[in-house]
Amino acid sequence: TSQIHHVQITGLQPNTRYFYECKTDGITTTITDFITSPLTTSEQSFKLVAMSDMQQDSGNPTVFDEICNDGIIHYITANYSSDMAKELAFVMIPGDLVDNGLDYAQWANTFFNPSENLFKNVPVYPVLGNHEVNTPTYFKYFVLPDNGTTGYLEHWWYKDYANMRII
Repeated sequence: TSQIHHVQITGLQPNTRYFYECKTDGITTTITDFITSPLTTSEQSFKLVAMSDMQQDSGNPTVFDEICNDGIIHYITANYSSDMAKELAFVMIPGDLVDNGLDYAQWANTFFNPSENLFKNVPVYPVLGNHEVNTPTYFKYFVLPDNGTTGYLEHWWYKDYANMRII
């Protein structure tokens, strides 16, 4: 009952704002935007968020929603501006995005829905954790750099952003 689409956009200029909307089966999203990474020689400053173990906890079932919307978005808006694409370069999540990577409903309800307002403008770079249980679903949802070890592509990888390398 669902379908995942991957679109590769080429020819984008560094450090440039682009606007997009998604259309499928008569449904159209609102127009939103993102800003591409600066050149790897750039020394401009930027802000990032690193958080892990975002899987839903029965003791705090809404904590990821609160972190994204009441924490990150509220903090950036209150201290900088409401332009998420401009103010926040990316979000890193090193593992445990959901409690059980085999459960589709957890991806939809406890990861993507709570983070929608943040990730529609800001790239997210996840790393596979033990709670994702190496599920094919994780690899369907995320297309990550394929520069890791042969046989473990997208399990570990590196990404250059400005003059910083994330491994």
